[in-house]
Amino acid sequence: MNNSTTPTYSLYNKHSKKYRIFELDFLRGIAIALVIMDHFIFNLYYFGRIWDASNIFFDTIFYPLKNFAYFYLNHPLRTWVRRFVIMIFFLISGVGASFSKNNKTRGFKTLGLALVITLFSVIFSIITNLNTMIYFNAIHVFGICAIVYYLMENVQWKYTALVAIIVFLVGILIAVNPPTVNTILFAPFGIYPRGVYPADLMSITPWLGFFLIGAILGKFYYSEKTSLIVKTEATNYSRPILFMGRHSLFFYFGHQVILYPIFIFVGMILGFPSFF
Repeated sequence: MNNSTTPTYSLYNKHSKKYRIFELDFLRGIAIALVIMDHFIFNLYYFGRIWDASNIFFDTIFYPLKNFAYFYLNHPLRTWVRRFVIMIFFLISGVGASFSKNNKTRGFKTLGLALVITLFSVIFSIITNLNTMIYFNAIHVFGICAIVYYLMENVQWKYTALVAIIVFLVGILIAVNPPTVNTILFAPFGIYPRGVYPADLMSITPWLGFFLIGAILGKFYYSEKTSLIVKTEATNYSRPILFMGRHSLFFYFGHQVILYPIFIFVGMILGFPSFF
């Protein structure tokens, strides 16, 4: 298997004890970089509303940045780019799940971390009196996806595809005619009571469908656990992206945990109004 045409990057990594696929890590790295950029701009606008003060720094530097953030967050292109990035994440995660032997463990660990995030968001919301509540977001969905695929690992691909189609159809029905509910128990499907606006949210539909489609693609195209791109080594420009791709879960979990305190600290130093 180790010959001149085999991309060395996709070989078994003895340190991480995982097979690495160049294009999957690269695409995942690009996606996580875009997520961090998106959340950074969101923070600019979110904290800008809190810091709506009048001083030289705010008027000359931060106010224009806040206006740019508002323009970006409300532009239709942002919505479509965000959906595309999320789709890439779930497709790649599905491919990875197709040759993973610990989807059950990974799924329950991810759900456990998701519950910690929910708990942290509740505590932070109470302390700061800000709307930081997260009932069900991407981490919750990833955990559900891994567990669902674990239950379907030995099912024929056509039945997996059928479940994916059903998930897509349910998502379309909810989007076209969203039901009215009085409980947050339907949060996994993106359905919330009136007046409830989570700080971050994501639903099982349609993303579980993309995850399952990715798993099917993984079985067909990555059964040998090697890259489809002949790549002998990572170049200088690709190494940072590949690193982020390899550690995407850490970056996804950690970037807002780091960015939020930085914004708070900057605000305190510059004397902006505090929410504490």
